[in-house]
Amino acid sequence: MEIETEIIVVIIASIASLIVGLINIFFNARISAKQNEIELKKARIELLETRRQKVEVFKSEISNRIIDLSDVRDF
Repeated sequence: MEIETEIIVVIIASIASLIVGLINIFFNARISAKQNEIELKKARIELLETRRQKVEVFKSEISNRIIDLSDVRDF
């Protein structure tokens, strides 16, 4: 009878360990997916910021050229 009880305890412990392992895998996959999503959003933000900076530089260059052209026209 004692051996049967030990076998039942081992089986229950094994099942519990398996369930905990599966839950751990599931949550790690969700966490990893969220981290990837956050990294993708950061990359998009950095790309948009780079584009914004390029537009600002281009806008400034155009303004300078317009000013230069108006100076030439005044002569």
